Amino acid sequence: MSYFRDQLPETGRPFNVLLLGLSIPGSYDRGRQKYVLREGTFYADGENYPYLYQLEPIPRMLASDLRKKEETLDLIIMLETDKAGEKRMVVFPDKTEKLLSADQYMRKTLPAYIKPAPRFKTIPINEYAPAEGIDETVRCLRSLKNETPDLRLYLDEHGGFRETSLVLEAMVSLLRNEINVQEVYTVHYTEGKAEIVIDPALKIFDFVSGINEFTYYGRIESLKRYYEKNPDPSVQDLMACITDVASGIQLSNILKFESGLDALGRYFSRERPLDSEKTPTDSPCQYLALFEEAIKNDYASLLTPERTTADEIAWCLKKGFYQQCLTLLEFRMPTDLLDLGVYSYDRSRLSVPADRQPDFHSQDVFVFYHVFPDGLRRALRLDSPPEFNEWLLTFLKNQKFESIWANEELREESSYFPSKLTCGDFRTESFPVTVSAEARPRVFAFLLLHVALRQTRVSTANLSVNHIVGALQFYLKWYGELSKVLANERKDFFREK
Repeated sequence: MSYFRDQLPETGRPFNVLLLGLSIPGSYDRGRQKYVLREGTFYADGENYPYLYQLEPIPRMLASDLRKKEETLDLIIMLETDKAGEKRMVVFPDKTEKLLSADQYMRKTLPAYIKPAPRFKTIPINEYAPAEGIDETVRCLRSLKNETPDLRLYLDEHGGFRETSLVLEAMVSLLRNEINVQEVYTVHYTEGKAEIVIDPALKIFDFVSGINEFTYYGRIESLKRYYEKNPDPSVQDLMACITDVASGIQLSNILKFESGLDALGRYFSRERPLDSEKTPTDSPCQYLALFEEAIKNDYASLLTPERTTADEIAWCLKKGFYQQCLTLLEFRMPTDLLDLGVYSYDRSRLSVPADRQPDFHSQDVFVFYHVFPDGLRRALRLDSPPEFNEWLLTFLKNQKFESIWANEELREESSYFPSKLTCGDFRTESFPVTVSAEARPRVFAFLLLHVALRQTRVSTANLSVNHIVGALQFYLKWYGELSKVLANERKDFFREK
């Protein structure tokens, strides 16, 4: 569907659209049983805008401001309820009477003040069930956006039907990533004076939407746009931190994710003056405390030096970042399991250039996955890797983790797991002497679950998200229980020594 295709501006010039809700012209005079228009004045930027109908001044002011920039107000989209659309006898100050609807009044009056005259489009809307009107307006704006890329939208929240503000904000929510919303106008009444002002609601809406987008989905595009429009040096450090966190989440990049978390922890641990009382109310900085509090509440368990890989996996699982969960499991947990005492090898054999620090994480990952999958397969007495992979798939699909853990159903298989395995120049010791025979079946089951989940990064055939989520939940539960058991057993072992 095309709107005004033959009247669109030349390429390179912005197409300015004002969106507003219509209200009934005039106030009802019970004595005359007619609607009476009375003279009034709105003020904006030192200029006066006389009016008879309350929805006249903002279009006139906007057209005047655009003219100063050598632009024009090209289109006014008017949302009209059945009541506003009814024709009524309207009495003008000179006593003349005309039968008019709100739509007709705007079309007849505004071209006398705005040159060149804007085009008008009226969209019917039911104020009690506005979905159809919202849909028509959104489709209209999207069509215009396709026809004229530099579409700039202005909103007039003054007047209109009862839910005008809510309906306009719903449209902005639908279109905020597609269309450039310039300003939202409203009217403030102070000491009997009506003044046209820019409503801060759009900034607040953009800011809150950006915070929600970051906390729920790990994305910062909306926050970036907000601070591009509202520059604030005080948030530069915080934005740099969360940029790394967001990049790490979106790219499943552990180094970026964890460096961002480390930077966030340092940011919140530093001492800063409590001068929020001095922040001007019209400054974007006034939202900084809200911004910080939202992030601290959401990332609380990840901002301390004591955070573990399990903490990171649990947080990502809660947020629905399942790919990040599996990445952390595959590339960070081998080191945690080594530290826990599930296996061991001589790290001193790691050969690195003198000018570089040893990358223990990478080495632990290499050793772990070159040892355990084959050892587990042989313990299960499976002949080939494809057969083992099929076993792991069934293991995840059956979701019998509680029974396996509680009843130690893999006790016999765990006894076949070799204690010593080789990996190139490395000789690993699985289930070292600090792991008791009682703990062996559960350690074995945990390792199987780990390898099975790692395998889902290669293939998720016949697995649903629920299968993976359920397995991850048990993985974290088992890890927590094993950590306590093995820590106590190590204490007892070394105490006896």
